[in-house]
Formats: sequence, structure tokens, C-alpha cells
Amino acid sequence: MSTEQSRTLIEAELRRLTSRLRSAGPGELERAEPHVRPVLQRLADATQGVEQRAAAQPPQPRPVPRLATSALGDQLDVLGLDLLRASAGLGDATRVWDGDAHAELGVVLAETATTLQELRRML
Repeated sequence: MSTEQSRTLIEAELRRLTSRLRSAGPGELERAEPHVRPVLQRLADATQGVEQRAAAQPPQPRPVPRLATSALGDQLDVLGLDLLRASAGLGDATRVWDGDAHAELGVVLAETATTLQELRRML
């Protein structure tokens, strides 16, 4: 999957997921929370890896603030759009940090798209 295909899929999944989370009731959000929070962190880590791709060492993870469950949809939307903005204009083979190692941006975005699809299916 190309970077542009992954970006398109990420955008579509973000729309579906944020809509679902924003319209969910308190009970649904409580059940969704343990599945959503790791994805929020993954999005933040991926964005940081893109933004700090030129660094000699992997970036130190920054924990995502734990807001109320009613904000899960908004957090997902913001963090997903941050990743899309940070990766805009970069090619598939651009080397970015993915945890402690470098990876190609195309791979990171494809994995992110898959993660979002899996999250949607869980919810």
C-alpha cells in the first residue's frame, strides 16, 4: 500500500471512529476506553517519530494526557490529524523513527491504517 493510499485509509477510519466515539454513551465509552487509549499513544508516537526523523537517537515517548472518556473521539481525531500533517509531502521510503528503530514511512502509515481498522471492528 502506498503512503497516499494509507493516508486516505487513515482519514476514512478517523472519520468513522471519531463519529462512533462522539456519539457513544458513557457505558460504551467505558468499554471502548481500554482499546482506544493504546491507539492514541501509537498515533502520538508515530507523529513524534516522523517529526523527529532526523534525530540521531529515537525520541523519548511522550505520554498522551488521560482526558475524560467523553473526549476519546476528539483525542483520536487530533492525534490522527497530527500524524497526517506531519507526514504530508513525505515519500514512502522516508526513514522515520518507529519505537527504537528506523522504519519506512510507508510501513508506519500502513500499520497505522490497519490498527485503526482493527479498532473500528472491535468497537
